[in-house]
Amino acid sequence: MANSAEGDDYRKTLNLSPTLIVFFSALNIFLSITASVGNALTIIALRKVSSVHPPTKLLFRCLAVTDLCVGLTSQPLFATIMLNAVTKMNLDILFYVLEVNTALSFVLCGVSTQQKKLSKHYPKY
Repeated sequence: MANSAEGDDYRKTLNLSPTLIVFFSALNIFLSITASVGNALTIIALRKVSSVHPPTKLLFRCLAVTDLCVGLTSQPLFATIMLNAVTKMNLDILFYVLEVNTALSFVLCGVSTQQKKLSKHYPKY
């Protein structure tokens, strides 16, 4: 586990003023809400539309769900990590937030990439 000197080094790696860190965190939270609402509306709209080919609808629905998960989990966790430079949260908590954010980012990126790869290999999909 990291000691306080390593935590201070982490806080200095951003090289931003506290005002900019708060601004970018607030912007990230706003975009998280926007992404969540937009993808939820996309899922609802895809449920109601009948003119889209069913496999294409499934692809769009899966992409919307992964983007919804990013908006609900990864973006708020990243904003929490950025705000750590200002609030100086407990390093044990920061460690777990970093680990969860990294794992979620890899999983959601892998799922989204796999879906896009399938759409290229199977044009009717």
